Amino acid sequence: MKKLLLSLAICLGLVSFASAQSTAIAPYDGATHTYTFDGITNGLDYEFYVSTNSNGISQAGLITNYGILVNDANTDGVATYTELGGVVTGNQVSVDITWDLTAAAKYGATGSVQTGVYLFVRVFDTSDATVCENYKSVMITPTTNAFNVTLADAGTSPSCPDLNNGFIPLESSYNLGKTTLTFEINRSGSTNDWTFDFDITQVGTGAFTYSVEGGSAVAGITGATTNVPVNNYTASNATIVIVVDNVTNESPVFTLEVKNAADDVTSVIPVAMPVAVGHTISTMPAIGSFTGS
Repeated sequence: MKKLLLSLAICLGLVSFASAQSTAIAPYDGATHTYTFDGITNGLDYEFYVSTNSNGISQAGLITNYGILVNDANTDGVATYTELGGVVTGNQVSVDITWDLTAAAKYGATGSVQTGVYLFVRVFDTSDATVCENYKSVMITPTTNAFNVTLADAGTSPSCPDLNNGFIPLESSYNLGKTTLTFEINRSGSTNDWTFDFDITQVGTGAFTYSVEGGSAVAGITGATTNVPVNNYTASNATIVIVVDNVTNESPVFTLEVKNAADDVTSVIPVAMPVAVGHTISTMPAIGSFTGS
């Protein structure tokens, strides 16, 4: 019995995790989704609008504070909250909605106005009086944005220079070696591909390279800020590895800051970017040349 309850709990946990994603009928605040109605006779006219009324024919209950309709059929480049579309082709019509950043507060599960709104499509024919109009709607319940990005130093700061990566103490071939730092960028609230970029800012004079999740090492800009764009990333975790030449008599600092992040499918962005994270490498004392007598 206990095993059965544990299995059920795990299943419920998986369902809960799977539902933590912006979808067309449960969109995150700020997300953009596409809404399509199929099986419509070609050559007819159509329009889209959003209403608080489940029976909102003739635009009854029309609202304008849910967000905007984008990519409108009239291709006038103007984002609107109602769309008098063109002519039906391909037996379907579509519209994109970018949901307002406060849509969930107004129309979410505990909305201050009501729970859910209704996207309507009206199909009609302005050129033929014998063709009557028809409507169909879908209920949509906006959801508080759970798309989140975190940033962490995988090590402990400050740390001493690494003496296990190329360091050679022998005077005749003395080499200070290199120190490796690791940072982690994680996202939650979505399983879609996503795009982000971050800055690496170095205070110090040691040349360094960086790599993202095991990719090729790239030279960074010494003593300045290096911007790193990452496009169409699939995994939820990105490990950033920095390898810097050890330098004596200075205490280098590397700071990572996530500048932008967005879901590639819904265009939703995090409610807030994570706080920048810095790592300090403590001072390596200098040792001069050797002479013997």
